[in-house]
Amino acid sequence: MAECAVRLRNAVRAAPPFGADATGYASVPPLNSVIGPTAAAWSFTYDPSGSGELTRLDFPDGGHIRWTYGTATYNGGRSMRPLL
Repeated sequence: MAECAVRLRNAVRAAPPFGADATGYASVPPLNSVIGPTAAAWSFTYDPSGSGELTRLDFPDGGHIRWTYGTATYNGGRSMRPLL
């Protein structure tokens, strides 16, 4: 049977999409890497500010995808961080 491994980073406190919320959010350990049965690894990079936003995914073949976030303000002064 083939095995896979999942590596996690230190937990980051989850937050609601529209700022403060009375509901308590737990700390969530984000993915650091996933290693498949052939030892191929996918690695995940997050914003260094500690926001928990995923900024890059590296593929085993050397390719990658990068994300950039902006800030959009909505009615009532609410803001959200959409992908650009």
